[in-house]
Amino acid sequence: MEIMMTAKKTTRTAKPAKPAAVELTETIETAVAAGKEFVVKASADTATKGVDKAIAMSKEQVNAAAKAGTEVLKSYEDVVGFGKESIDAVVTANVILMKGLQELNTQFFGITTFSLEKNAEATKKLFTCKTPEEFFALQNDLAKANYDDVLVEFQKMSNLSVKVADDFFAPIGKQVDAAVEKITKQLVA
Repeated sequence: MEIMMTAKKTTRTAKPAKPAAVELTETIETAVAAGKEFVVKASADTATKGVDKAIAMSKEQVNAAAKAGTEVLKSYEDVVGFGKESIDAVVTANVILMKGLQELNTQFFGITTFSLEKNAEATKKLFTCKTPEEFFALQNDLAKANYDDVLVEFQKMSNLSVKVADDFFAPIGKQVDAAVEKITKQLVA
């Protein structure tokens, strides 16, 4: 028995190859776009977690203040007044905290976006280098510039974080001072 096989001949048309620099630039731009999307998601998740944590801390503070007020203060009017003042202080602090966290998140997102755009531009500049010496000199300059930018932005974020924390604790501190003064006066009397 003889089996005959026939091969099917296929013809392919080859696409013209893109220059390597164009492909690499497109890959970098795709990576930058994906990085931006990741940063936006991460920033939103971080802000949500911060809000949830702040709300939980506020509830604990209100419960602790109400418990302390009930145990120490004898009159109903003092307890109601102390509780209301404490709740007002916590609400005010939470409003300040939320605004501060929003400002921090906005600043962080701005830094990240700026950094991604700057690095994409830097990568394009590196591809224009003709010699290794030119490449490494440009790489060195870019590294120094990025380091300086990081230090400046870190200082801004640090200062803003300290300001947010100070502003957040101010109303609570005032309420604690008022409560201690009220309790001290009642214990002395």
